[in-house]
Amino acid sequence: MWRRTGDQTLTSYNSSASLSKTSHVSLQATLLIRVNLVRKIDFFIGVLESVDNLSVILKSTMYSSLLRNSLEKAIIPNISFLREQCGSSPRQITRLLKSVPRLISSSPDYFHMQVERVEKLGIARSSANCVHGLLAVSYQKQCTIDSKLDNLTSLGISQEEVAHMISKTPKLLGFREKLVRRKMEYLIKEAGCDKIDVVQNPVLLMYSYGSWDKDWYGEIGLVLKQNGFPVWYKTSHVKACCLIHAEAVALLEAIKLEEVSILISEAPNVLALPEKLVGSKMEYLIKEAGCDKIDVLGNPVLLTYSLENRLIPRNIVRKLLMSKGLAVANNKFVTFMKPSEEEFVKKYVMPYEIAIPGLHQAYADASPRKIADVE
Repeated sequence: MWRRTGDQTLTSYNSSASLSKTSHVSLQATLLIRVNLVRKIDFFIGVLESVDNLSVILKSTMYSSLLRNSLEKAIIPNISFLREQCGSSPRQITRLLKSVPRLISSSPDYFHMQVERVEKLGIARSSANCVHGLLAVSYQKQCTIDSKLDNLTSLGISQEEVAHMISKTPKLLGFREKLVRRKMEYLIKEAGCDKIDVVQNPVLLMYSYGSWDKDWYGEIGLVLKQNGFPVWYKTSHVKACCLIHAEAVALLEAIKLEEVSILISEAPNVLALPEKLVGSKMEYLIKEAGCDKIDVLGNPVLLTYSLENRLIPRNIVRKLLMSKGLAVANNKFVTFMKPSEEEFVKKYVMPYEIAIPGLHQAYADASPRKIADVE
């Protein structure tokens, strides 16, 4: 009886000791996991430069590989490779982390293999487009990419030309073959583009096909081409350069193709300006400077002048001269804008300092550039 009790006591003790040892090991494992997790979170906060970006990773199961895989064996070497070998910026690395986390957390050998795939497409690893190339190849099999390249060559584009297009716009690899073919056919048959136009400006194939106003682009394309301008100018940028803006949309119906052609022929630099900038200048000229469509169409150079350095400061001087009823204020708006800085100060500022005290200072305060005194 006593012996049985002793056996039971010994068994109970051994069981308790074993359970205690298991709990201790489990606790150590839990602590180790938590320490590693904290290290990874600290690391990703440093890389992503934002707690908000990190929260995206923590909320989605898509990013579980980043928290599961080894920092030292995979993630850190791959990010170091992007920084040192590819010259990728923090913003580009963040984009890869958010778009293809499994690529960043893969083994270095696999990661290097993907970079080599990008290089075979004609995109240098040191190119800013390397990241876009990685985004394109990381979720597509090589046979799919080969099929998309063959689709381009079937449209009469040589392999060298295809390589040039992909190196400039690797995002093309993300488009379906039928859509690329349909856009290419429209650009050549309807919009009057030559094959070389598309090869040199593959961004044309990136624009939304459904948002194109086919009749408008076809007509304006012919007008521009007849006047010797590159065909790619008839993309969405042309609309901006044709004085279309949300605040002045009424001008759209009033502008004729012939007027657009004249505007561009007289001031082709307008075509290089961003859409928002053209819109801002057009809005200012109409609402603040009192110009109308004829003023701008007759003097498209107005759209090439700096809004901050020329249009606004000189218009302030013009309005001050008008407030005093001075005859010089009756000059056309463009007359105030065309002179050089020195000529403008000599003609419109210094002679009227007595009539309008502080005129020079008002002009200087309105311009971000330093305005020198002119004797």
